[in-house]
Amino acid sequence: MKNIVNIIVLQIMFSLLLFGVDIKLIDPKEAIRMIGNKKVIFISGDSAKEYTKQHILNSIEMYAYDLHYLDTECRPLSTCPNKAQDYIKNKGITDDQLIIAYDNLHGYNALGVYSFFISLGHLNINVLNGGISTIKALDPNQKVFDKLRKEQMEIDKELLIVTEAKDTEKVLRLKDDLASLQATINILRPKLLIQGIK
Repeated sequence: MKNIVNIIVLQIMFSLLLFGVDIKLIDPKEAIRMIGNKKVIFISGDSAKEYTKQHILNSIEMYAYDLHYLDTECRPLSTCPNKAQDYIKNKGITDDQLIIAYDNLHGYNALGVYSFFISLGHLNINVLNGGISTIKALDPNQKVFDKLRKEQMEIDKELLIVTEAKDTEKVLRLKDDLASLQATINILRPKLLIQGIK
């Protein structure tokens, strides 16, 4: 099934190229400054399951496969413009917004979203160059978060050892350290540019 989706997305991409439509890429450093801007909407082309795992803060999910094959009457959905426009409106997307399509993988799903909007005449769209991992790498809060999580795992390991050794004083100290660390992580988590299961 995944191979079929990849082939279809590649066909769409080549079709766009053949028709002379350049795929507009946006640099992650530029895109990161647009997160939270009401005139910009980030759209994940990945499945709901992948979106739940990780997505850009305040983005929405529009699974590329669903855009092209979910509706049995309109395959792809863009062949029924009224139905497609209703779908877009229900997602909260307005005509004046810049759309930045992205995915967690190799760009296939982002290109599926891109081709969907291009086929409907929405030309104010870009694909995030490098995908979600590029935003994650640029987020300074992510670096601090990852360091704190690593520290948390080390304390967890040490806590197991001192618990087995029945060193109650050290157990209490480590539990306090862990609680303090968790409080800091909880404060930082909603500020991360990449949200999802951590």
